Amino acid sequence: MATINVANGGQIQIAIDSASAGDTIVVPTGTYAENLTIDKELTFTVSGPGQAVIQPASGTAVTLGAGIVGAVSFDGFDLSGQGTSSVGINAVPGATADLSFINGAISGFTNRGIYSTDDANPAAPALTGLTLTGVAFSDNGTGSGNTADVKLFGFDGDASFDTVTFTGVDPLSVTTATGRPDSAVEIIGALGAPGNANLPIATSPSIGTVSFSDVTVSGGYHKNPIALFNFADLNGLSIAGTTTGIDLSGADSIWGPLFNIDGITGAQVDASGFDLVFPVGYGGPVTELQAEKSIQDGGAAVDTTITGTDGDDSIHGKGGNDTLIGGGGNDILFGGNKPGQEFDAGEGNDRLIGGLGDDEYVGGVGTDTAVIADGGGAAVTLGDFTVTGASVDGSGAFSGQIAGPDGTETLSGIEVIEVTNTGSSTFLVYDGMSIQAAIDAASHGDTILVGAGDYSAEGKILITDKALSISGALAGVSPTGDNWAGQAPGSETIIDGFTLTGTGGLSLDGVRLLGTGPESGNGLSGIQAYSSGDLSVVNSVIQVDGSAEAGLSFSPAGIDVSGTNGDITVDNVLFTAFKAPADPGASHTEFPYGIYLNYGDAVTARDVSVTSSKFDLGGSGGDFGFPTAIATDGRTGDEGSFVIQSNAFEDTAPRFAIGHFDFSGRLQDDGNNDQVTAGPVDFSGVSGNTFTDTLGSDANTGVIDNRSGFVIETGPNTIDGVAYDKVVADVTVAADTTISSTADDEFISGDDGLDVVTFTGNFADYTINVDASGAISITDTRSGAPDGSDTLIGIEALQFADGFGVVDGMSIQAAVDAASDGDTINVGAGT
Repeated sequence: MATINVANGGQIQIAIDSASAGDTIVVPTGTYAENLTIDKELTFTVSGPGQAVIQPASGTAVTLGAGIVGAVSFDGFDLSGQGTSSVGINAVPGATADLSFINGAISGFTNRGIYSTDDANPAAPALTGLTLTGVAFSDNGTGSGNTADVKLFGFDGDASFDTVTFTGVDPLSVTTATGRPDSAVEIIGALGAPGNANLPIATSPSIGTVSFSDVTVSGGYHKNPIALFNFADLNGLSIAGTTTGIDLSGADSIWGPLFNIDGITGAQVDASGFDLVFPVGYGGPVTELQAEKSIQDGGAAVDTTITGTDGDDSIHGKGGNDTLIGGGGNDILFGGNKPGQEFDAGEGNDRLIGGLGDDEYVGGVGTDTAVIADGGGAAVTLGDFTVTGASVDGSGAFSGQIAGPDGTETLSGIEVIEVTNTGSSTFLVYDGMSIQAAIDAASHGDTILVGAGDYSAEGKILITDKALSISGALAGVSPTGDNWAGQAPGSETIIDGFTLTGTGGLSLDGVRLLGTGPESGNGLSGIQAYSSGDLSVVNSVIQVDGSAEAGLSFSPAGIDVSGTNGDITVDNVLFTAFKAPADPGASHTEFPYGIYLNYGDAVTARDVSVTSSKFDLGGSGGDFGFPTAIATDGRTGDEGSFVIQSNAFEDTAPRFAIGHFDFSGRLQDDGNNDQVTAGPVDFSGVSGNTFTDTLGSDANTGVIDNRSGFVIETGPNTIDGVAYDKVVADVTVAADTTISSTADDEFISGDDGLDVVTFTGNFADYTINVDASGAISITDTRSGAPDGSDTLIGIEALQFADGFGVVDGMSIQAAVDAASDGDTINVGAGT
C-alpha cells in the first residue's frame, strides 16, 4: 500500500485517480476548490500545521462512489460549503464504505453535511459504518428538503459520534421552518422506497453499534435535532460520555421535541439509561419515544414497553398492548398516538406509567391503565385526590384532572387508574367507570377505592384467584343506625354484588349492595363467596332485590357462602330491603337468608364472625315471606369458630333469626326435635344479641332453630316481642336469656341458665300457676290480654312493670339474682 503526496497547489482528485485501494493520500494544508469522487478504499491525512479545506463552488464536496467496499478516512480536513454547495459527503447506493472523519469540520452546506442512502435496497448499502471524532458541524441544511448535518437513509451499520458539536441557526433570528436545518442527526434503518421512510417496509433491521459520547447540539432546528427511525430494536444504541452523552440544553425545535425515536418494532424501547441533557423550562416535551409504524413488517401490531428519560417525554405506544413508563419529568403518554397521526384512536390495552411529575395520559381504544405515582407517602385514600373536569364515556373511560400527592395528572380515555404504592397498588374508580376493569388489572393484595356513584349496572363483579380490598366512599361509616340516611345525597357507593371463585378473597368496606338479578350460582345474592379466600364485609348495606325477576329457582341470600374454607367476617353491616318477585317460583325461594353458610365435608377450618350488625330483612320495603337472618347448613361444630355477637335481629325473620339446616340428612330434624341423628352443634359464640319482633305465624318459627339441637352457651341474649308457639321451645339455652311476652299465646322454654321472661303489666295483673314439673302457666287478666296466655318451661324469673314476681313453686333466690340494684321483688302466697 502506497503513500501518495499531493503537491502544494496540486489537486487531490488527481491523487485519488492514481491511487490504488488501501493507499494513503497526504494533503498539504490549504484550501482546495474541488469536488472529489472516491471509488476505492483510501486514507486521507494532512501534512503541516492547520487543516486542509475542501471548498467546492457548488454541488457535493466528496462523493463516495459505488464499489468502494472498504474504509475511507479523513483526518484533519474541513469541508466548507460556503452556503453555495449542497452536500459535504455523499455516499451513493452500493458504495459500501466505512467512513471515518476525525479532527475536522463540516459547515455551510445547504442540504446535508453527510448523507448516505441505500435507495431502499439493503443489499447495496451506501455506508457500512461511520466514525465521527472531534468534528464540528455548523450552518448546514439551511436550504430545503429533509436537511440535516448527518442524514443516513437505510443504515444499519455501526456509528460512533465522539466529541462532536452540531450548531444550528440562531433560533431568535430564524423563527420559521424556512432557513432552519431539519435535524442535526437523522438515522433511518429501513426505507420503503428510495428517499422515503414512510412507505411499506418488508423488514426493519436492528440498529448497529451506535454510540453518542460528549455530543453537543445547539441552535435552532425545524424538526427533531436527533432522530432515530425504523429499527427492529435499539439494543446496540449507547448514549453516554465522560461529561454527557448528548447535550441538547442549547437546542431549539419548531416541532418541539429535541430527541425522537420512532418506528421501533421490537418489544423494548428503554431511554432511561440515555445520558441526555435538555433545556431548563423548555415548555413542552423534549423527547418523543414511539413504537412501530403501520407500514413496517407487514403492519403487525407490537406489544411494546417504552421507558422514558428523566425529562419531559412524549411516549407513543401506537398499536398493540403497550406499557409506557414516563419516569421523571412531566410526561405525555399516548396508548396510541397523538391526534392526526396513525393509531391516534389508541389501539390496544395499554399501561401508561407516568412516574414523578405532572403527567398526561391519553388512552383511547381498548382498556388503558394510567399509573400515577403516590409521591412516596403512606397508603392513599380517596380523600388524597381532587378531581376536576371529570367525564366518563359510555365505555367507562375517564377524562379529567386528578390532583394528588405527586402533582396534577391529566387523563383522557382511561379505563383504569392505578396509584403505585410500596409492594402493592391502589386503584381509583370514579362514577361511570368499571370496577371489574380495576379488579382485572389488580394483583393479589391490591386495594381498590371506589368513589360515590351507582355502579349497579355492571352486574355481579367477579374476583378470582386474588385477594383484594375494596373501599367505597363511606368506608368507616356504620349504616346500622339509620341506613346512611344522615349522609348527603349521592354520597354512597352502590354496587350490585360480587362473586368470589378460585382463591379469590375480598375485604369490603363502605358500600351498598343491591343484590339484583338475574340469578347466578346458587341464586340471587349480594355476595357469592364460592372461593377458598377470606371474606370480610364491614360498614356496608346488603340488599336482595328480586322484584324484577319472573321467578326464582333458589333461595336468595345477602351473603351466600358455599363449600369453602375461607374465613367469614361481618361487622357493622345492615341487611335490609329483601324484595321478592311477584311470582317467587319454587316454594323454598320464599325463605331467603341474610347470611347463608353452607358447610359440608370439604369445610374443615372456616372461622365465622358476625358482630354489631343489624338484620332487618323486611325493612325499606322488604317483602319476602319467612326469611332467616343467619342460616347454617350441614354444620357439625368442628369446622372452626362461630361467633354471633352484639347483633340486632329486628322484624326480619318470621321463620328464624338464626337457623340451622342440613339438607344432606346428616343432622336431619323435622322441627319437633325428635329425629336428631347426631349430637348438638356448639354455638357457644352466640351472645349479646337482641331479637325484636322477629317471629311470624309459621308453626315451626323460632328465634333460634334447633333442627340439629345446637347449644347456646354464653349470654346474655335479649329476645323481645316474640310471637306464636315454639318461640325457643326447641333450644337448649345454657345462657342467661331475657324473653319478652306478647299478646300471642306462647310456649317459652328457657332451659339452662338464669332465664327471665318480661311482661308489660304489673304483677297483680296476671294469674300464675306452677305445676309439679315446674312449668308455669301465666295469663294476662287485663282487658284485651295484651300479653296473652303463656306456658313457660325452664324459666327462673318473671319480671313485671312493678318489679319481679315470685309465686309458690318458684325460687326467690333466682329473682334476687336476676334483679338489679333498687328493684322490687313481689312474692306471692306459698311455701
